[in-house]
Amino acid sequence: MKTFEQLDPNDQLEISINALRLMWEGHCRTLAQLVAKRGCTADELWREICEDRGYFDECEPWAGFPARGPPKESWNLANGAGDRPLPEHWERLLDHWRKTMPHIVSRQ
Repeated sequence: MKTFEQLDPNDQLEISINALRLMWEGHCRTLAQLVAKRGCTADELWREICEDRGYFDECEPWAGFPARGPPKESWNLANGAGDRPLPEHWERLLDHWRKTMPHIVSRQ
């Protein structure tokens, strides 16, 4: 089993976007709020996040889950790539979210 940080950056982003979608659907500002609102465990939420993307039982959550969001640094270091940048379209999307939804993205 891989850690979240060992996944390919695109896979990490798909999981992260799915987590953000679940937060939005649940009207929660953080994953910890979503866990509390649903009355589930962090592990149960993680399984749902990953299962929706087809990664069930394939990876461990990122460090600090659910209190903290995924570390952007790991996207550049996945699989020992060292300096592999995020694809430009993902960078633009993340930058857009930081500007338009700072109350969600900055907390995660």
